Amino acid sequence: MTKATTTEFLARAGTPKHVDEAKLALAYIAADRSLGEARISLISHISAVEVDGKFVPSFDDEVGDCIPALSASEKAASAVKKDVERYLSLLEDAQSISQLTESLGRIRINVRNAEFDSKSRLEREVRSRKGDAAECMTLPIVVDSFAHSEKVAKENQQSIDDLLSRIASAKKILGKY
Repeated sequence: MTKATTTEFLARAGTPKHVDEAKLALAYIAADRSLGEARISLISHISAVEVDGKFVPSFDDEVGDCIPALSASEKAASAVKKDVERYLSLLEDAQSISQLTESLGRIRINVRNAEFDSKSRLEREVRSRKGDAAECMTLPIVVDSFAHSEKVAKENQQSIDDLLSRIASAKKILGKY
């Protein structure tokens, strides 16, 4: 899987699976359309004037009225484009924030399963030996099981932290729209 381009993002954002991205995509499209209209307005104020037998472009007197709109449209389009690019960089290889959330959930389930397995191992040993938990906690099989659980948790903590940070940043961007 590769990082999505802006075009791919815009194409899929309207599908039900990616509704959380639709407002960002619509803002991008609206800003792009507004910029296009502002440019067309600017162009409509250009005419050709003959100078020394050659035609050169010339702006009419009302061109100044469309400059602020063009400038505002350029700023807005640039801001939304940066948000889309930042959003896509946060997704990395994922196709949506939903996939990031699913990945986070799978990692958390793996960690919880490892913790559950170690607790289950302890309970089985307590039942089979008819001993107490403190006594069974020193058994090599139980110690190994808890060590494995801790190892899984440590190995996945960086991924969990990274995904939580990326999801929060992505939601912040989506929240603007």
